[in-house]
Amino acid sequence: MPLMDMLLLATGFTGAWTLWFVVRALQRRFGDPPTVQTCFSPGNCTETITSVLRRARKEILVLARSFASPALAQALVEAKTRGVHVEIVFDPRGATEATSDFPLFTEQGLAPLVLQKDQNPVQQHLLLVDHRTIITGSFPLSQHTEEKEASQVVVISGYPDLFSACRQHYQEQRARTQTPAQEPVAGVRPSKAKERAVPEPSTADSTATESKTRARNGAKNEVSLSPEPAPLVK
Repeated sequence: MPLMDMLLLATGFTGAWTLWFVVRALQRRFGDPPTVQTCFSPGNCTETITSVLRRARKEILVLARSFASPALAQALVEAKTRGVHVEIVFDPRGATEATSDFPLFTEQGLAPLVLQKDQNPVQQHLLLVDHRTIITGSFPLSQHTEEKEASQVVVISGYPDLFSACRQHYQEQRARTQTPAQEPVAGVRPSKAKERAVPEPSTADSTATESKTRARNGAKNEVSLSPEPAPLVK
């Protein structure tokens, strides 16, 4: 191969490699182009959501009507392990379901929050990822729904105004939550209200006291009923 051809080939390869690095740098600086992705169940909606959660690097905010999906729960736990800030807000009904992942999140230190019972119920889930991506739809983050029900998921990225509106809605809902530790437990008083119990007298003590009282009253009656001594006759 002539030397000139080799130089041209090397120059072209170097230029293409440089262009690729420039494009990647611009994508990291200004973000990827806006995208909208949809998914319908029964299908692979769980995998669609999981793939977004696995790419999270900064923050994941979750507003859930219910949450009973081992795969999605594991993705959130792994995100927290990577150092991602994870917040989960539950609808009261979803937090108390028998299949709910609420106990798992509590055990893993994610400290899930619960909406107050007098608030409007959550109708659709909402996930906000890395200040850019919105995940929403009728799919209620449940393995049962993935297999048995018809629902949909929409993944939207690259629309800052829409993301800001969704984040504001999340913050408003979060302000109306309470942690499980703040919920009063029926029949248990707070630690500050502890009172020292006064022991009740036993049956034997009560019987003895009553006998002594009757004996004293009987002695008084005998003294009052005894005849007065007759006067001496001179």
